[in-house]
Amino acid sequence: MQKYKEFNGDLDDWVRSQKGGLDETLTGDEWNQIEKIVQRLKIQRNGNASIDYKNETERLLKKDLENIDVIQMAKSMA
Repeated sequence: MQKYKEFNGDLDDWVRSQKGGLDETLTGDEWNQIEKIVQRLKIQRNGNASIDYKNETERLLKKDLENIDVIQMAKSMA
């Protein structure tokens, strides 16, 4: 999650910064999971989410981002 925040969610910038192979601390799948959660949180913040959407987002947060620090960081980026 720290890498995602460090590159402000810019996947292309993160990939271009890699020298000698991709950074092993964050996989592409993990990046996509984080991005999906951040996007969902942004939709909620903008008031464009139903109760069901909000409940699904919370379920995904608990399922995909088990660490409370990671959840708080995702919320701070939304």
